[in-house]
Amino acid sequence: MSAAPQEARAAFDFLVKGERAGRSLAAISTQASDTVLTSWLELFANATLAQRGYRRCSRTTLDPDGRPVAFVCADSLGNAFALTQAEIGAVDLVLEPNMVGALALWVEPRLARADEGVSLDAFACDPAVTFPIRFRRDARGWSCSTGDTLLCGAQGRIETLITRIQEMRFERVRFGRRPAWDVERLGAAEVRGEPQRTAPRPAVGAGAVERRDGVLDAGGEKRLDCTLALPRERPPFARALFLGGSGMHDRHGRSGDLLIGYDVLLDGLAAHGLASLRFDRYGGLETPQSVDALGFDAVVADACAALDALHGQTTQAPTLLVGHSFGGLLALAVAARRADVDAIALIATPGRPVSEVVRQQLDGVAGHMALSSVSRRRLAADQDTMRRILLGEDTTPEERESAAGLLLRKRRLTADMLALNPAELVAASAQPLLLVHPTSDFQVFEADIEALRTTAAARGRPTTLLRLEGHNHLLRLAGGAGYGEFARYFDRRRRIPNRTIVRIARALQELACR
Repeated sequence: MSAAPQEARAAFDFLVKGERAGRSLAAISTQASDTVLTSWLELFANATLAQRGYRRCSRTTLDPDGRPVAFVCADSLGNAFALTQAEIGAVDLVLEPNMVGALALWVEPRLARADEGVSLDAFACDPAVTFPIRFRRDARGWSCSTGDTLLCGAQGRIETLITRIQEMRFERVRFGRRPAWDVERLGAAEVRGEPQRTAPRPAVGAGAVERRDGVLDAGGEKRLDCTLALPRERPPFARALFLGGSGMHDRHGRSGDLLIGYDVLLDGLAAHGLASLRFDRYGGLETPQSVDALGFDAVVADACAALDALHGQTTQAPTLLVGHSFGGLLALAVAARRADVDAIALIATPGRPVSEVVRQQLDGVAGHMALSSVSRRRLAADQDTMRRILLGEDTTPEERESAAGLLLRKRRLTADMLALNPAELVAASAQPLLLVHPTSDFQVFEADIEALRTTAAARGRPTTLLRLEGHNHLLRLAGGAGYGEFARYFDRRRRIPNRTIVRIARALQELACR
């Protein structure tokens, strides 16, 4: 019988203003010729962070020198993907968000052998970028180029990690028992680059709706899954191409256990006479790298291909574009290229430059968390640095290193979004507009709806405003105010009210008749 593998372990509690908000664990196991680093992250429901429960597990295979050669991970939202050594590259460690236990096992042996400083090449797996991460010794331990501070105890062991936001830190604790959940339990047996999808839920008016799933040709070898929703009992008053927000969700608005409700909205509208087509924007993108390569122009081209498919699958009727959030900006861009669009509906769509809207969102986050002035300044500086990196503006090497680990997926699309000015998009076409504004939206604000109205009026565009009092960004009844509403996005008991769908359907019918 072979001996049990020897393990190196690390465990940290995640604290937010002293309250335990999660834990990060990691263990290195060696058996036969395989050395594997397994990491677990568990986040608890936390009102300060507007956070709900979340789990993530990853497994990294190491070579004899301790370098990563393969990586696989899965989380409780249904995201799962694997990376080969060719995709990871020749790096010293794989960096994952909030996986401090793994970071400790990666760097402690190297810090123990260093005198003044250490420089390591890191692969940040979520944004799929490689960057140097540097550690410099100071009086308390080590300061990191990412902005974190490592406080060390006896024999150089990391005891505390203080994050860029001072109110958040990780404290070392006893490892205890290995979690029972792992990559296989969180993900499917076959991991993929795209999020795994949950089963659709029944939609409003399901008995009066015909749904046809299909595949649309987006040019070349690109094929995108789509769904056509048709009223079963009467001819449609209009046909619409629906364009959703920028998140990593499918055409029904599903991303793991986050259900935005696009299926409920569009099937409900079909029950009231609107034919619509929705499609998977990220279909066929199998890796983080391929998602990052998708830009705004490519998304607009896909939407134009979807518009052709809508015309080919429906009878003659007024043609509408219906966009939610970022999808509204996409709808405006499509309308500027196409003469076969009769009107546009913008639902919870930004009306000011996107970078300005994001800045106001971050101010809301800081206010909700009651961050210190120091943390607020750092949060604002991080956002400005990431904006300049994404837009290709001048940045220092230190700024690029500090922000590299904070970059999210969809980098090219995000960069294109930050460069968008909705006023220019509104001015580029002349079709009538319907503006749908949920008044309790904490992501798109009253200033945005006014900016859209002002620009449209200056261009002489016919515009109608539909206010949804007390509704949030997802068109559900809000349970509170501000950033704390985000945690309620995951509450499956909250759906788009049927009376709200009826109001939107009536407004769209009036729009189609203009």
